[in-house]
Amino acid sequence: MERNHKDNLLKKRKAEIDLSQFYQKNQEEGDKTDQSNGEQQVQKRQRKDCPYLGQIKRHVLDFDFERQCSVTLSNLNIYSCLTCGRYFQGKGKNTQAYTHSLEEAHNVYINLHDSRVWCLPDNYEVEDAALNDIKYNLLPLYNQQLVDKLDSEPIFSRALDGTEFYPGCLGLNNLKQTDYVNVMIQALCRIKPLRDFCLIYKLSGENLNNVDPKHLLVLNFAELVKKIWNPKNFKGHVSPHEVLQSISQASSKRFKIGEQKDPINLLTWFLNTFNEDLASKNSKGKKQTMIEDTFQGEIELSQLIPKNKDVNFLNKIAAMKTNVDVNVQYEMKNQKTKFFFLTLDLPQVPLFKEQNQLASIPQIPLMTLLKKFDGKSFIEERVTAIKKKYRIVSLPKYLIIHIKRFHKNDYFIEKNPTIVNFPIKNLDLTEYIWDQNSSGNKEEVNGDKAATEKVSYKYDLVANIIHDGQAEDGKYRVQIHHKPTDQWYDIQDLHVNNIMPQQVVVSECYILIFERQIHN
Repeated sequence: MERNHKDNLLKKRKAEIDLSQFYQKNQEEGDKTDQSNGEQQVQKRQRKDCPYLGQIKRHVLDFDFERQCSVTLSNLNIYSCLTCGRYFQGKGKNTQAYTHSLEEAHNVYINLHDSRVWCLPDNYEVEDAALNDIKYNLLPLYNQQLVDKLDSEPIFSRALDGTEFYPGCLGLNNLKQTDYVNVMIQALCRIKPLRDFCLIYKLSGENLNNVDPKHLLVLNFAELVKKIWNPKNFKGHVSPHEVLQSISQASSKRFKIGEQKDPINLLTWFLNTFNEDLASKNSKGKKQTMIEDTFQGEIELSQLIPKNKDVNFLNKIAAMKTNVDVNVQYEMKNQKTKFFFLTLDLPQVPLFKEQNQLASIPQIPLMTLLKKFDGKSFIEERVTAIKKKYRIVSLPKYLIIHIKRFHKNDYFIEKNPTIVNFPIKNLDLTEYIWDQNSSGNKEEVNGDKAATEKVSYKYDLVANIIHDGQAEDGKYRVQIHHKPTDQWYDIQDLHVNNIMPQQVVVSECYILIFERQIHN
């Protein structure tokens, strides 16, 4: 029964997605661009009946690798051989692609930048609708109609090797301790505004010569998201190689292949870098970027600081591990600040346990941890002895919650294994929103007050990043929600498994991403 359902979805997918609508339009735009650039071409050589199309081997093609010539290691004007899948530079005489076509009799090549197909050594462009699926795998294209259906209609796909998958639920290659990057990418693909921005983003007109590393990161991430959601993918997985290279370059090798890092640090850096690039190209009329509008909230921080006491005094108190004198007078300082995520502190695990509690795992509700932001109780910091109180002013459309599990002591990093109990749906945070009108101006109109009381902040979980194992040598995996089928999937690198919703709430969650419910 399930098999028949998937076959029907596959037929529906093939019937709905017509690739010719994308490439006819792109070809016309490309011809106009060539004419505007003033290229001196007396007659453009094109053929629709190339005799070498039978050489193409789709199962060896892989466009996820770094676009470098396999001979010269250059990244300029790169072509891929559609027979063996290798990358070569140029197509004119005395170039690597031209030489390869003569030596190996491999005649069909595709330009990795503009997705045009050429026949070498005859050097004419091939125009054939049978090549549209290859062009679509190199650079998937989306229109608004197709993007709007991703969260409503299930699109079932089958790779060339028979692997069955849903677009958006693909595994990512682990290029040596890059699982922390993979889980971040998988989680961000659940964010609808960010996903739609990347799918609609046009990459064909971008000039990659001397491009800023931050903008190159945005381009490569958008291309990766397009491939993850590609319904006509040749493979059942995707390699994030170019994104990893861009992250390493833009972060000055702070995050690099072969060294595992904390995903919350990577996520924070990624959102800020993405936001800086969008802000640099933002129009003057817009106040917020897409990142700020999606992830940014606001909290008010209240601090009790001793009067006329400098930092050295506070550090001395912290070093002596004593409390501040009761007679010391405090002054209150209030400050509003923006945030991309909220950090929740877990209670310390007792060093010694009773005999009947040795096998038990401590648990705590998420709502208990959120009392940190209720704006009622002060929290004293261990280092500075300053008392702080937090209260939430506004919450974003997508709320990122970081469970602080790792703590560095004098010798090593230790992990807190406490299980956090949280709801998958209908997480109500209305009571944590600070109503400024209630404590400020009381002379407000009844209609405005009624409208304020009707605002509801209910969230549904869309992604859950988990850390398994010890603090030093653990692994990260992610659990994501597939909206069209209302199913949960556990993804660890290349392994994608369907799980029950009950399995989500019993894991050692590290980063939770909630989506605010939309009320019609």
